[in-house]
Amino acid sequence: WLLSQQHWSPVFSPLCVSLGHPRDLACRLWRSQYSNLLWRGAPTLLCGGVGCRLRQEHSKIVSDSLSPSASRTMASARTKRHRARPQRLSCEDGALSKHEQGMIDLAILNSLAETGEVAGDGLGPPDLAQQVRPRDGVREAPRFFPSVQEFQDPMRYIDSIRPHVEQEWGICVVVPPTGWAPPPQIDLASPARFPTKFQRLAGLHEGHAMVDGAVYTLGGFKEMADNFKADWLRRAAECGSSQDTGEPQGCGGHPGGGSESKAFRAQRGEAHSAKERREEPSTREQQARESGGGAAERPLQALERDYWARLKDVNGLDLCVEYGSDLCAECLGSGFPPPASRSASLVQAGGAGRDVGGFGADEFYRTTGWNLNNLPFAPGSLLRRVRTRVDGINRPWMYVGMLFSTFCWHTEDLYLGSVSYLHMGSPKQWYGIPSGDHGKFIDTMSKTMALRVHDEPDLVHHITTQIDPATLIAHGVRVCRVVQEPGTFVVTFPRAYHSGFSYGFNCAEAVNFAPSNWILHGAVAREDYRLARKNEVFSLLRFLLALSLPSPTIDNGAEISAVTRRMAADALRKVWRQYQASRAQALAAGVQLLPGGKDRLPREGCMHPVVDDTRASYDEQRTCSLCGTTCVLGAVCCDCDEGACTCLECWSPTSPCAHHPAGPTYRRFILQWHSDAEIEAAMARLQGNRHQRRPRQQQAEGSHKRKRRGVRF
Repeated sequence: WLLSQQHWSPVFSPLCVSLGHPRDLACRLWRSQYSNLLWRGAPTLLCGGVGCRLRQEHSKIVSDSLSPSASRTMASARTKRHRARPQRLSCEDGALSKHEQGMIDLAILNSLAETGEVAGDGLGPPDLAQQVRPRDGVREAPRFFPSVQEFQDPMRYIDSIRPHVEQEWGICVVVPPTGWAPPPQIDLASPARFPTKFQRLAGLHEGHAMVDGAVYTLGGFKEMADNFKADWLRRAAECGSSQDTGEPQGCGGHPGGGSESKAFRAQRGEAHSAKERREEPSTREQQARESGGGAAERPLQALERDYWARLKDVNGLDLCVEYGSDLCAECLGSGFPPPASRSASLVQAGGAGRDVGGFGADEFYRTTGWNLNNLPFAPGSLLRRVRTRVDGINRPWMYVGMLFSTFCWHTEDLYLGSVSYLHMGSPKQWYGIPSGDHGKFIDTMSKTMALRVHDEPDLVHHITTQIDPATLIAHGVRVCRVVQEPGTFVVTFPRAYHSGFSYGFNCAEAVNFAPSNWILHGAVAREDYRLARKNEVFSLLRFLLALSLPSPTIDNGAEISAVTRRMAADALRKVWRQYQASRAQALAAGVQLLPGGKDRLPREGCMHPVVDDTRASYDEQRTCSLCGTTCVLGAVCCDCDEGACTCLECWSPTSPCAHHPAGPTYRRFILQWHSDAEIEAAMARLQGNRHQRRPRQQQAEGSHKRKRRGVRF
């Protein structure tokens, strides 16, 4: 009866993991000839004899399913047995397809590579102390200690350390000068409430999506997090010696305690009752008092081993924590003094702090660029041209964590850089990968998580996957680590993957910035997003056209360097040449051209020195219906659908129309927001040419106009 139910996975998935398989292989095993093994082994399993018949038969069939090279690799790690070799499971038997057989071979090889040197006969659960060694081969990222003078201009200082960090490490820590002490802004007694996400650590290793958690006040979350950590440390002390690296016995589940916790009911969609949330802290406090108070602090290195042991759980007990992530600073409250106004942050950031009392004065913390409310608009940050407020980009996000709260591997939107400041609480553990190994990380995820990537090709963009550093290093990926203490900044550079977790309750704040060389990474991000069908948070092409126009109010003595302008010109020229080639193909196929320009179409679609709310809202209405990219230069539209458009890169003569499957080209037209002369002039301004080149002659532009209804393109 148990095996015939849909909920067999919680029973046999941990078993498959304990025998050397990843959890996501369990469903494949069930649908293959392994189901016969599970049926025969069920009585033995239910009677408690897991250590004999079932594991022996499992080992026998695993060796059958391996390719010859994989079989030899596994045979060398165990004692040879004198028995006839059974017939290998293959797709010819009808049980497994060629893809499934390959995935099984790959999963077993990945499992063997991850476990490494495991004591014992290879049949039982591996020793976590030998399996999980995240520090092996993980380099320590650099720490920088700027002087008061260097600290005055954040973007200039970040640019000065960028050559030492960007290509080799990807992340670093900046420790403020002595005397840095921003006035406290976080109120633990605030009634403001925020949502959390439940994080099942074993699920993070598999890349599964997180579920909604409870809603807390900041003080309530701190109480829950502190009690959870005290309970963990107490049980760790009860487990025995300080060399214990696995999870303390009985620490599975959620802060509520016990492996069958309310976290599991929450993942099934059952809400916590208010009474349960009120009673949990008092119950744990009583347990702590009965145990004689909190246990001594566990070393960070031991907690790091605990974390990776729980992430690669092999005994079937899930550990669940909660994480308040991506919380709007304006709703929860920023940890820095707010600027007087948005325009004040633009004008004063990075400079006014030197003129209003100097370093350490109260007004300094309000106006300095290291105040994350000001950093995106600081002189030297290209995001000064993006005036529309985008949460997490130029408006900070708050993060409230607890012990083992995790932020999974990810890059920043549009491959921007980021700065994170830890306001209070326990340290954070960070891991980083330099931008040069960006492609290697994606390849490693595709190899080690082939089943998940096959089901979800855009898994790398989900920010739900945590891969241990040992696996990455084994595949040639450079990984570094650093511990962030309260009162310090962590800087991540463009296109650098980073992840980490918390060592206890803490509160952090983060925002993005665009260094002088970001345009190179942003151009790559635009193409990657187009292929992954991911929307841009703001249009890169709109941004490049904005850079071509002077803006004395925005620049205000912080003009863009000639090198950055040439980068922008090269990026714009590449996209423009591709657009011209695609446009020529469309015109040759019979698509009509509606010429554009500032006098023919709404002004919101034309170039402007800044990306403000009005123009950002307009851009959201002209995204490609196939890939999601913003059609700034032009788009293919159809008479039968006023609200849809397709970028020139995605369109083809065989593309079907929404109302005409045959796709007649005579009903389609190219809507172009800028004339060729305007684009050529923009590139000339960015390039710095005093005399603009005359544009090449294009096909004659039609003189007729079409009346547009619905969305204003």
